[in-house]
Amino acid sequence: MNERDRELEAFSKFIGALEPWLCEVVLIGGWAHRLYRRHPLARRLAYLPLITLDGDVAVPPKLKARELSVRKRLLDAGFVEEFVGEDWPPATHYHYGKGGGFYAEFLSPLVGSEYDRRGKRKATQEVGGISSQLLRYIEILMISPWKVQLGRENGYPFSPKRKVQIARLTELFGGLALVLACVGVYGVTAYSVERRTNEIGIRMALGADRRNVLSLVLRAALTQIGLGLVIGVPAALAGSRVLASQLWGVKSYDPMIIAIAALVLAVCAIFAASLPARRATRVDPMVALRYE
Repeated sequence: MNERDRELEAFSKFIGALEPWLCEVVLIGGWAHRLYRRHPLARRLAYLPLITLDGDVAVPPKLKARELSVRKRLLDAGFVEEFVGEDWPPATHYHYGKGGGFYAEFLSPLVGSEYDRRGKRKATQEVGGISSQLLRYIEILMISPWKVQLGRENGYPFSPKRKVQIARLTELFGGLALVLACVGVYGVTAYSVERRTNEIGIRMALGADRRNVLSLVLRAALTQIGLGLVIGVPAALAGSRVLASQLWGVKSYDPMIIAIAALVLAVCAIFAASLPARRATRVDPMVALRYE
């Protein structure tokens, strides 16, 4: 049996041991990188996946009780425990066979304070009979994971197929960055329009109707959007080129992603400008003139 077959055997044994909890746990590192390309939405890459020996698994604070614990099923499948560190319960790696090779470790979200009432740092906790390391914000990686089916047709010795959950890390943080950008654009645009309430009152007192006021405000917002895109798109292209030079397999130019991000930010800015502008046009001009 060659090295690749031994790794596949170890990982398959690991998934088999976790089968009762596959709908609760999420692979977040190690072998998860190999499984990404099994998803229908994954980008097709010409090179082989990174060789990783570990399986990092995010588990919730509590697992559903089964007849056998996770620890018992792992030991029955041939895994050996290795205790790491001086915490209690000790952090544990589960190795398959002897002489190194595949190993797995478990991570759980740290909830509340990092220290207990005695001032001792909370580093691990027992979940399903295993010792799981506690990490802050690890639960973010368990939000809306990808589901990948493993079976004989894609090289895994499972019949019937096993459905494994893997973290969608890049999409998650990319979406979070886009949300934060939208919040920033909304705040800045809405504030700039609110400051023009006095000006809007003057224009309406001089005879401007609501349509003219709205078009004035939206033109200003679109001008800001245009300037932002002129500066932001080249900066994004330059940044992605640098990123592509550092990370293997990352494309330096993805027009679809850039177009979607620009469209979402533009819609957000227009929405942010239209709301306070509409409120201002409904205010009596004399009240708007006294607005500070």
